[in-house]
Amino acid sequence: MASGNGAATSPVWEEWGRITRFLESARLAFARERNLWTSLEIESAEDVKLSALTGQGAYRVSLNKHLAAVQDEDTLYASVLVHNYALVETAAADLLSADARDFGGIEDWVPACSPPPEKRGTRSRKELPAP
Repeated sequence: MASGNGAATSPVWEEWGRITRFLESARLAFARERNLWTSLEIESAEDVKLSALTGQGAYRVSLNKHLAAVQDEDTLYASVLVHNYALVETAAADLLSADARDFGGIEDWVPACSPPPEKRGTRSRKELPAP
């Protein structure tokens, strides 16, 4: 894969960029949706129902619940955090030439792969094992 300047980019960074664009685009969409509905002079928001056809059928929600959902950026951040966590875990497993399912997760393998406290921060990136 190539970056905008023609240099090759690893799949990890490509995926990280995709996740970052998703987060920022979702935040933009949430803000625009909030601005749209709050700018309208609706007499009774409780009485407004929204609906949309989805691949699984129709989704119906009250305006108040819809606005509460698009104001909840914590859930969006948590979703992106989980995806980034999985990406980091997979990238580390690739770097260690292991299957991520073979260890219990970052919590279990980071201490085993970390240098002792007195040596932390002394290894350069060039000294890391090749993927």
